[in-house]
Amino acid sequence: MFGTGKSAFISSVATLFNEDPRFPNKKLSPAFSRPSGVTVTSELKRYAFNNVTLDDTWGWEELRKLYTGLVFQLMLARKLVPSFKMDQAASLNVLNIPASSGSTAPVDLVLFFITCEAVEREAYLEQMELHIKEAQSLNIPFLILLTQIDKVEPSLKTNPYCANPTIQELVSKVCSRIELDESHVVPVVNYTKETERTWAMDRAAFVTLYRAFQRHEESRCSST
Repeated sequence: MFGTGKSAFISSVATLFNEDPRFPNKKLSPAFSRPSGVTVTSELKRYAFNNVTLDDTWGWEELRKLYTGLVFQLMLARKLVPSFKMDQAASLNVLNIPASSGSTAPVDLVLFFITCEAVEREAYLEQMELHIKEAQSLNIPFLILLTQIDKVEPSLKTNPYCANPTIQELVSKVCSRIELDESHVVPVVNYTKETERTWAMDRAAFVTLYRAFQRHEESRCSST
């Protein structure tokens, strides 16, 4: 949701699930991304990979009103149809909510994305905390992906699960600020420039998906 990494993650998942024999070793990029702090996605998009469906939204920017409480609530309820434009967000209110097609269930889990750089900015942490509390109020589980960890330490590009004190400090800062257990945060690498799939890319996508399914299952079991 915040910073950089949503679309890059979707492209990594698409590559992981790729079964097209014509491009077995190519990195797929259905969701355009770039290594910047400005949102690239300008409308709500939905991607389906086997039994996984991911909704890609635009990012939060400090100087632009791209998110409101109502917009986020509708996203959680999946009441905004794919192709809903980012520019429509600021003027959206209860009187002009676009009609959704068919009945849809709320999302199973929310992935919040925040860059290592953004962790040092109070405005980003404050906004993320507001949306996390909204998800918690609706009993929707969530996971925070701390992105661009390879900018802190380049060697993490090939092994993002190697212990690193700086990354650990950032994880602790996020959890302390929002009062969360550290299991809610997963440090990840953004794979944006690769053209070929790699073991590191596939492993990172698999581990993140596993943690997401695990978080959802834990939430489901705790509520029964």
